[in-house]
Amino acid sequence: MNKILNLQKSNDIRLFLINVKKVYNTKIRNCVTNTKYSYKFTKNNKTEKQIFSLNMCNIKENGKKYLQVQITEKTKGVCLKMNFCNKKQHSKYKTMTTFKKSKIELISKGICGYDKKKKTVNMTGSFVLNLANVLNDILEVDVAILEDDSRLEICKSNISLKILNLLKYGKTWYERAGGYSLDDKEIYKRAKLVGDMTVKQLYDTLLEIDNDMLKHDIFDFSKLKGDSIKKVERILDSMGESKRSKVKTIFSKAFDRNSKLKECDQKFLWEHILQLNPRKYIEKSKNGKYKIMKEYYKFASEAHHFTPSTRKIKNEKNKLI
Repeated sequence: MNKILNLQKSNDIRLFLINVKKVYNTKIRNCVTNTKYSYKFTKNNKTEKQIFSLNMCNIKENGKKYLQVQITEKTKGVCLKMNFCNKKQHSKYKTMTTFKKSKIELISKGICGYDKKKKTVNMTGSFVLNLANVLNDILEVDVAILEDDSRLEICKSNISLKILNLLKYGKTWYERAGGYSLDDKEIYKRAKLVGDMTVKQLYDTLLEIDNDMLKHDIFDFSKLKGDSIKKVERILDSMGESKRSKVKTIFSKAFDRNSKLKECDQKFLWEHILQLNPRKYIEKSKNGKYKIMKEYYKFASEAHHFTPSTRKIKNEKNKLI
């Protein structure tokens, strides 16, 4: 299959992918529960030789049977963990079993990806995701799923990579790198709505809400402080932007690979533009002027939980190498 062979130029990776098929056919397909098989391969970088393993195991848990596949690095741990379930007959080889569904349980870019201290790349997140998609193709999976909670570590904290990518590109990282789109399509609409807002519109709307709350003798909320607004303005000015800039433009620029913005300034913009404290007052209000802020808070809340995503795979004939 050309898709497999073109993933990487490395002969080690080609051998790895070919052996996935061989291992499945000869060792895994008819094995008893908990039978394991491992295949080792390497991927070199400038400073060291990394040893990776493909581990396959049939598992029975809570009355359910599935095939679990893991890719691990010898000293660091698990890079990829996937489960395959709902067996079916292969489209071409009648004696071979494949699967209707797969789920990515874990992709660890920190373990197998970029090493900040050594400044080396072992296996990038997109490379590991491509391997997952190749496994899906080999096993003729119909539907592949995962729960997106991808994170970016900055300034001793982490922020939602899912939110950032939705603002910058209109798609999540998993969608751009592997075709996994969000199940809840309303999130895309909210991302566009928030992305097209200016910071001034956001702050002015919030100030209006706060004034309405005070009129109703509601004091239980965290006001946006003047000092915080001034700091946001200073950071935006250093970027050549202002409060009249769109949220999408600001975060596309602030988190660009060539951005010279300090990590803690990136974090400050994140917290004071995309993670403003919610006002419970507007949650039950039917006033139309609060609609945009309701959508804003729904979008902001996506940063704090896993979001189901699906890749629907079209099966083709002659999928095996």
